[in-house]
Amino acid sequence: MINWIMDLFPETALELGMFRRSQRLGKMAVALRNWSLQTAGVTVCPTQRMQEYLQQAGLRHPMRVMHHWADGAQIQPVDPVDNDLRARWGLGDKFVVGYSGNFGRAHDFSTIIEAAKRLKHRSDIKFLMIGDGHQLPSVVEAARAFSLDNMIFKPLQPAEHLAESLSVADAHLVSLLPDLEYCIVPSKFYGILAAGRPTIFIGDVDGEVPRVLAETGCGRTIPIGAADALAATIVELQEDREALVTMGRAARQLLVSRYSRENAIDRWAALMTQLDTPITTTPTLAQRSYS
Repeated sequence: MINWIMDLFPETALELGMFRRSQRLGKMAVALRNWSLQTAGVTVCPTQRMQEYLQQAGLRHPMRVMHHWADGAQIQPVDPVDNDLRARWGLGDKFVVGYSGNFGRAHDFSTIIEAAKRLKHRSDIKFLMIGDGHQLPSVVEAARAFSLDNMIFKPLQPAEHLAESLSVADAHLVSLLPDLEYCIVPSKFYGILAAGRPTIFIGDVDGEVPRVLAETGCGRTIPIGAADALAATIVELQEDREALVTMGRAARQLLVSRYSRENAIDRWAALMTQLDTPITTTPTLAQRSYS
């Protein structure tokens, strides 16, 4: 049996304070989860940090790191002049900073709102917020309270329009609370790569996504709360189109070379082939990383 972990629970709930009134229940949930993982032939994690956390928690059975991916055939870069959504939403000549996906508890929006406040005088820069989730009402209310006409809200788009939707933005925002780095990897990052757009990550500067951005040059990282730095980065990218295009090309190349659907299938096929022979020891770092 392969136990494939996407997001780590109950730790995510614990970090968000959901077991504050019943810490014993939280500890019991962790113990039961750890016990259940011991029954697997191998446990698959999306990040090295998650695997290391589970090993430090006492799990000694075999583990692998298998990164998430995006379908580069389904999601391809769409040029702004050919993007019907961009034209329909009245964003043709604007510099668009996008957020697309879940407005969940694990994400920071205060830094984005503060940056939008600093840039509200720039009629040529728009924040396009696509999606739904727990924090959406509070973000919409903040935009209304501060008269942020530079923030545009749209619902989640159908899967068949995902390439156009992700390509509306010139650069994308991805955020994750630092305490959740070992629990979650923002899967929206891989779709952004497929769309050939730079990522501006807001969170732990030593997190999973920031390390990839620093290594490959396909984006920037901003600490939570650094609204001035976020606003300055957005203006910098708006003014330096050559750098923007270079980052976008690097993003698409990274998708093709490392995080494509085809590469993921090959890695999973290799893992399943290895499982034909019983695994009795925890592999070395080189053996357990398929990136």
